[in-house]
Amino acid sequence: MLTIGMAVYNSVNTVEKAVLSLLAQTHTNFTLIISDNASTDGTREWLEKIQTKDSRIVCLYQPTNVGAIRNFQTVLHSAKTPFFMFAAADDYWEPTFAEKNIAFLQQHPDYSASISKVERSDLHTSNSVEMGTRPLTGSIKCNLTRYIIKAGWNSRYYSVFRTDVIQTAWIDDQFWAHDFAVMANTLLHGKHHEIQEVLMSRSAEGESGRRNIYRSILNRKMGFFHTRYPMAKCTVYLFKIKQVRENPITVLRVLYLNLKYRIFMAYMFFRTKITG
Repeated sequence: MLTIGMAVYNSVNTVEKAVLSLLAQTHTNFTLIISDNASTDGTREWLEKIQTKDSRIVCLYQPTNVGAIRNFQTVLHSAKTPFFMFAAADDYWEPTFAEKNIAFLQQHPDYSASISKVERSDLHTSNSVEMGTRPLTGSIKCNLTRYIIKAGWNSRYYSVFRTDVIQTAWIDDQFWAHDFAVMANTLLHGKHHEIQEVLMSRSAEGESGRRNIYRSILNRKMGFFHTRYPMAKCTVYLFKIKQVRENPITVLRVLYLNLKYRIFMAYMFFRTKITG
């Protein structure tokens, strides 16, 4: 019924807790595909051991680092089940996460994704607006508007999806805020549900912190223009969506985000120069 796709890189300190929480799911009919992005810290050695202990685990090993987006793409396009979910190697799921989300999607064919409320592992907040899981249950235009105006942490990226939807929505390109554009595409194919329970915890040590965002943009080596205007390429893909480009509210919001992150990059550049 379900493929869980986990993209990992140098995650030896967190991957065990994440994998064990997935193996403990009450919905047991799944395959866990883990793609290691040429880790150098012992992650691959741990994966080779755990793979022999559970037949549901399939491990793939990238010969060289292909970047996070390509690594996520690898696990996504390996899926052949009706449902699919991404998993990060530093997150945690309660045992009923998969079961409850799949049950909802089976009963509601007009929904393309379902997720529970999510908490941050450091602050323990179930604020679904901040974490970006609030339900989007209106028209396509309404859902896109609400999403673009308040994406929060964009935790809906870790929903249970209909596999054909997330594979169709996927963008075969590498740019910052890739997940933002992909989630917008999924809303063209159905609504997003939120289960009113906290069944997932996301690490606050990922790319959402200011310094981590800055480093993430620089590490993508996007070139002079896209490093200074990191939302530019995402904007191109968002404006390919008719309901986005023809709605003044979403156009203004996307342009605001471009300006916001242009100022942010300039601020972080000078701050880093001063403080190191």
